[in-house]
Amino acid sequence: MTIIKIFISPSIVFQTLVKRKNRKDSTAPLVILAVAGLMSMFLLQDLLKDYQREQSIQRIEESSHIPEDQKDELISDIYNRIENPSTLMQVVGWASSATSTPIRVMFMSLIVLFVGNFIFGGKSTYGAMLTITAYSYLVNIPELIVKIPLMLSKWSMEVYTGLGIFEIGEQGSFVNMFLAGIDIFAIWRLVLIAIGMSIVYQKGTKPIFITLISFWLLLLAFGVGVASLLS
Repeated sequence: MTIIKIFISPSIVFQTLVKRKNRKDSTAPLVILAVAGLMSMFLLQDLLKDYQREQSIQRIEESSHIPEDQKDELISDIYNRIENPSTLMQVVGWASSATSTPIRVMFMSLIVLFVGNFIFGGKSTYGAMLTITAYSYLVNIPELIVKIPLMLSKWSMEVYTGLGIFEIGEQGSFVNMFLAGIDIFAIWRLVLIAIGMSIVYQKGTKPIFITLISFWLLLLAFGVGVASLLS
């Protein structure tokens, strides 16, 4: 019931969690997020294979460092590895699907703790922030419910529910990727975290949200900057 209420009455959920102070409260949402990652992998595995193959072939064909007479051989090798992955690669793929979101939650919890304790002068713990962040990341569930059908219908990983729909800038450019990262579900997650933090730190939700989104935009810009340099 608490899981469902996070989407309807987040303040009530966070008030209950803060009062209870149970270190195990983060376990349920983290397990749900791991299972959601596995289900996404199961539903999208064929699309992911196509996407990986297309991206790898494109990089090889556009590379000026690979001799032309070697490109066909490399493309064939890439195709075989994607179509017939080793057992190790399959294990790594499924494991990363299960753990990627929980790891992001754990990292985000550190940022949330820093903002609360050092910027707003609170004295909370990492465990408390992990619980708030984990419950906030349950927004991933409606996000997947919306995006997976879109991906399958378009047969594309490039689906957007934010500024990415405007397709500003060239594909793969900093501006294009940065705007694509500004998504309504990402904002929703930050709003929930801000509500939870406001209860823990007894501060206004608005200043906490503004601080969180500022840090988040900086991290997004850094990640997109690295990705655009590598692309």
